[in-house]
Amino acid sequence: MNSFCPPASTTASGRKGSAIVIALGLGFVLLIVIASLRSFTSYRVQNTIMENRNLKALALAEAGISFAMTELSLNSSFRTHKVKIDSAQKQLVWDNDNLPEWQPSIANDSDFSFAQQNTSGKGSYQGTLGDGQFRFRVGLVEYEDDERTKNIDESKCFFKIDSMGRVGDTMRSISCVAQRRFPGREFLMFDMEFLSIVYGEPGQNNVNKFSTGNLYGHNGVEIGQILMDGHSPCTPGTKQELFDMHSIISGAGGIFFWQPTKVTFRARPGMPEETVTMPQSNIPFPQHGTYSSGEGEKYGEVPEEIRGKTPTIPDTMKEKLKGRLLDKNSQISLSPGEPRFGDLKKQAQNGGYIPENDGSNPAQAYKVPAGWAPSSGNSVDARILDFGTGLRKGNVTLPANFNGVIYSDTNLVIKGNPPRDVNIVSKKSVFVAGDFNQRNNKSKKEEKYSFPQDYEQNALLSDDYKENSRKLLTDDLNAGTNPDDPGNYKHHFAAKVIANERVVYDYRSPADCFENEMYPVMKFALAKEFMPAADAETSMLTHAGDGKITADLSDKEATKNKIASYFEKFPLADERDDVPEKAQEQTIAQKFADKFNTADGVSEADFEKFCNEELWPAHRAGYEAYVLSENNGVYKLFNKLLEKVEGKPDKDDDYLYFPEMTTNGIFQSCGVRSNIFYMGPDYSKRYDEIGRSPSCQAAGVGRPYCTMEQMVHRLYGSEVRYATNKTLARITGPSYRPPTRRKLYDPTLPSLDIGDASGDMAAFVILTWKDLRAAPDEFTNF
Repeated sequence: MNSFCPPASTTASGRKGSAIVIALGLGFVLLIVIASLRSFTSYRVQNTIMENRNLKALALAEAGISFAMTELSLNSSFRTHKVKIDSAQKQLVWDNDNLPEWQPSIANDSDFSFAQQNTSGKGSYQGTLGDGQFRFRVGLVEYEDDERTKNIDESKCFFKIDSMGRVGDTMRSISCVAQRRFPGREFLMFDMEFLSIVYGEPGQNNVNKFSTGNLYGHNGVEIGQILMDGHSPCTPGTKQELFDMHSIISGAGGIFFWQPTKVTFRARPGMPEETVTMPQSNIPFPQHGTYSSGEGEKYGEVPEEIRGKTPTIPDTMKEKLKGRLLDKNSQISLSPGEPRFGDLKKQAQNGGYIPENDGSNPAQAYKVPAGWAPSSGNSVDARILDFGTGLRKGNVTLPANFNGVIYSDTNLVIKGNPPRDVNIVSKKSVFVAGDFNQRNNKSKKEEKYSFPQDYEQNALLSDDYKENSRKLLTDDLNAGTNPDDPGNYKHHFAAKVIANERVVYDYRSPADCFENEMYPVMKFALAKEFMPAADAETSMLTHAGDGKITADLSDKEATKNKIASYFEKFPLADERDDVPEKAQEQTIAQKFADKFNTADGVSEADFEKFCNEELWPAHRAGYEAYVLSENNGVYKLFNKLLEKVEGKPDKDDDYLYFPEMTTNGIFQSCGVRSNIFYMGPDYSKRYDEIGRSPSCQAAGVGRPYCTMEQMVHRLYGSEVRYATNKTLARITGPSYRPPTRRKLYDPTLPSLDIGDASGDMAAFVILTWKDLRAAPDEFTNF
């Protein structure tokens, strides 16, 4: 047995040696593990550093894209390059020949520098941000305009933008195509809050009509008939109809139809015209909804039950409405910012017009209903800008070198026809207080008094003017350098109205809102005192009439008596004898009798001169002095007009037009909604309007002289609400009775000149995007 057991001393020594070997092995393994961990950690750190640089370089490249779009929004003509369209290769190619030179509008500050790069000769722009740099190029892609798309001029709205970012020796490159969208030029109605197309009154059978193009409500869109009042059921009332629509869009919400609504979508490539009755949304409006407070419900808060929700489209209609009804799930979100009032003021100071500097146009106390301006009582300080019409002169004289910008720090009241393209800007509110920006070519007999407002049926039933009248407006794009050339006359200009608070439609004065409709009726009423009614109507109210008074006026007393008879029916002030206007009536009668003391009657030219220079100005002045008099001649003439046109078919061979306040332009406001505004199909919505209500009469603003179905407000152009000014005083009282509405897009808007002083705000949509790594020499040569 002992032969199999080594000596004790030998066994201990072997074990000790074995332990050393094991320890050395473990140490070696541990060294390998430590080295591996160190190498792995170093790799991860290095990789993290590289990834960090990649992300920073990519962020810098994105900064270049953002700078390009910001500069384009500040300076619509900004370019660094031209872009060629390679149709064969189906790609866009930079053109380095004849590079445009521009001075950036974006100023440097302590966080970045931004200047044109001149060293490479490539024309690109460069900037620094932190420890990195970026360079970018931008050029307009001059596609041909597609005449089928009325709201967009494709030759002006697509841009190729390439940008590179650099951090150390790490480069990233981005190439994209962006579409620039001008809300005021592309959208009939654009609202950065909830777009509400719920207009009218309970118990009415009239229809408001909205035509052509795009609607956008950032937080949602609601469309419907009047069914409630203060969220309590009421007699169903005014309906809404939409036609020739391209798309209805919400950037962050849903599109709600509170009742079945007729909508016509225009034809587009690959899709025919579709007329559909949009069914009631599958998310109904909650009559007893959930709000943060009673005040919230009263002043426009969206109930929790529909906030952020998106009604679904019925399966049977999805194909028809594809690309036409676009809620937040379509991810078309537009944020144009707000007008740059400081820049616009500087432009007005250098070649524009500032009413405060015009000593002949002092501020006036402009009356408003109670609750409209809580801190100012029943008036606000305002300056009146009356541009005049074909029937009267205005009070605005623009400078000879006028650059197109009118700016005021006060409220403005505007009416009449500007003589050229104009931006009217107020740091407060703008009151549109009558017909605005629709001229008439007096050399044409059918336009003797005004633009021909002819309809196929009548103003309440038809969607729009007849084709011949519509064409007069669209032909304005082809007008020459002389807008008054009788053979190439311009009937309306590019007019942008911009208010930091509200744009207010003001219906108080029939003398301003319906001047062109009442004026020929006034001439007829006076002529009828001397001629048989039928003869007077033919002479004064038809295109075929000669405009003469055919009567023996050789007896002065008889003539004065007939003028007095006219004033009994249409007094300058009212029927009282103790007002100065009574003496003025006698003076006018004496002038007429003295001037036309003949058996040969009165020629057209002489009668027009007398009416235009004597009679109509006296009526306007009498109205201003006695706006609350029920018997004021202006109100009486308005009633006479209604007697001639109400409920009757329109005729295109006369001068009789339905009462229509016509406002042509892009109307932009910045104030958030701050009125009573019950969401849903509710009558208790106070839009920014004044006139024709008992509250106006109580405040001395004017009388409620007609019903909703006795006038039309025709807006031709677009409405934009940026909702950026949150400091507006809340309107606490009623201020108007609504008219029947026609909101119609002006298809000339996309093609109007886009100048640096245009007052247009832009939003951008990225259509294509590609980002890649790049080498240092690519950045150097960019």
